[in-house]
Amino acid sequence: MYGQRLAELVMEAAFPPGVINILCGIGSVAGQALADHREVRKISFTGITVVGRQLLATSSKTNLKKGRGEKAKLLHGGDDSGLPSNGHFVPNTAFSDVDPTASIIQEEIFGPVACIAHFRTEEEAIELANGTSYGLASAVFTENVNRAMRVGESLESGQVTANMWGTVNVNTPFGGVKETGFGRNLGRDALDEWTHVKCIKFQVSNL
Repeated sequence: MYGQRLAELVMEAAFPPGVINILCGIGSVAGQALADHREVRKISFTGITVVGRQLLATSSKTNLKKGRGEKAKLLHGGDDSGLPSNGHFVPNTAFSDVDPTASIIQEEIFGPVACIAHFRTEEEAIELANGTSYGLASAVFTENVNRAMRVGESLESGQVTANMWGTVNVNTPFGGVKETGFGRNLGRDALDEWTHVKCIKFQVSNL
C-alpha cells in the first residue's frame, strides 16, 4: 500500500518518467534480482539480519564478476565451487594490473579480495592510494623511515601503519575519512566524540 501511494504522489508531483520506479515483489525474487544486478549501486532494506548477510554475500560475488569484466587480470581465486554451500563464503581472490578507475579498486569490498596496481614513483603511489573516495586505513612498506613518515603524512586515511598490517588498539583512535565515515572509536578521541564544548560567561563585578 505504501508503494502504491508513493507512486500516486510521484505522478501528482510530475516527476520525469524513470526517475522513480515502483517495483512490487517478494524479497526472494524482486529483492534478489536487484541485489544480483551489477548496475544497482545501493540497496537499503528493512528486515532480519539474515537478509543483510545474504545481501553482503551477493554484492561480494558481484564485485568479483566486475573484476573479471573490467581491466584486471585474475591471479587467484574468484571461483566459489569448492566453498561450503551452507553459509555465505567468498573465496580468497587477487587481481593484478588493475585499472585505477575500475570499480573493484574504487569501491570498498569487505572480503578477502586484493587488487594490485603498479606504480613507478613515490608520488604516483600516493596519487593512486588517494584516488578513491574512501580512506579507512593505509599501509606503507619500506626500509626508509623518512619515506614511511613522508608517505604516511600524505595518505588520506584515518590510520596509517608502516611495515605491518592494520591493527586496532583500544588506546588509539580508529576511524576513516572521506566517504568511509566520520568520528572515531577507541582512545581519548572517541571519548571526545560523546562530549561537546560549552562556553559559560558571567559578570563577576556584581557578585
